[in-house]
Amino acid sequence: MKIGLRIPGAAGEMSWADFCGWCKENGFEAIDVGAITAELAETVGDAGLTIGSADLPGVRDLLSVDSAKQEAGATMAKEAISVAAEHDVSIMFCVFVPEDASLGRAKNYEIWKETVPPIAEFAASKGVGIAVEGWPGGGPAYPALGCTPEMWREMFSECPDGLGLNYDPSHLVRISIDYLRALNESRPYKFIKIIPEKNLKINARLNAIKRCLINLIDNGLAYGQKVEIITKKTISDAVIFIDDNGPGIPEKEYQNVMKPFYRIDKSRGQNKSGVGLGLSITNDIIRSHGGSISLEKSPLSGLRVKIYLPL
Repeated sequence: MKIGLRIPGAAGEMSWADFCGWCKENGFEAIDVGAITAELAETVGDAGLTIGSADLPGVRDLLSVDSAKQEAGATMAKEAISVAAEHDVSIMFCVFVPEDASLGRAKNYEIWKETVPPIAEFAASKGVGIAVEGWPGGGPAYPALGCTPEMWREMFSECPDGLGLNYDPSHLVRISIDYLRALNESRPYKFIKIIPEKNLKINARLNAIKRCLINLIDNGLAYGQKVEIITKKTISDAVIFIDDNGPGIPEKEYQNVMKPFYRIDKSRGQNKSGVGLGLSITNDIIRSHGGSISLEKSPLSGLRVKIYLPL
């Protein structure tokens, strides 16, 4: 996992090279960019960064009723995907906002089925995935396609290759959709269960603790099909258990996986999105709050991460 950022508006006051240098100096490892070009990608690489994602152009034209616009949109999209692939950019970011919202969602989706799957198939052939952003568009119509779990299922059934999801719970909350249900449904056969302790409050840096928990949940779902989060309260501590049903970690490795960059060369090995800096950073954050973290065998037969935080 890498920490990156979307290009902020203030970046326009700097040259691209200076902005990339600023990102590197301030601890970022990746940048999400707009239009991808060879020059832009080379500048990012020269700064020691990677491109997290690039915007997919031509989407509005792909969702037009005008066949000439559809063809132009397809050409733009394929050219950008080819440039991305040449520079090891594996994710193209897009929002499926139709050209004419007044046609209705059903009609615009029929257009989508004709024009987008060939682009996704082309992307897959280049080793690139298209990440669908779930922004619903402007109210009250919320015309964008791909903003509900029901539509994701339809899209993925029509387009099994080259299409993925950029999960952003804020968009789901905006249109009153249970974001945890949506997350579970977007992960085939993977489930998250939360068992909270009532009236449990801690003094903590919210973003830091959130980062820890997201990392641990992602790790659990990367290696297993189920994650359970249980919170309890003792006299002096809040206790958080994160259990998964994956292959687990040998007990002799418990201390080692807390070290930066340490990896296990088996089921939780280097080919997975896993240990790396994740547990090391999580350990540092928890200890900076005066807490502790430990590993043990999970009741689900995988790994249990146990976190203590002072009340």
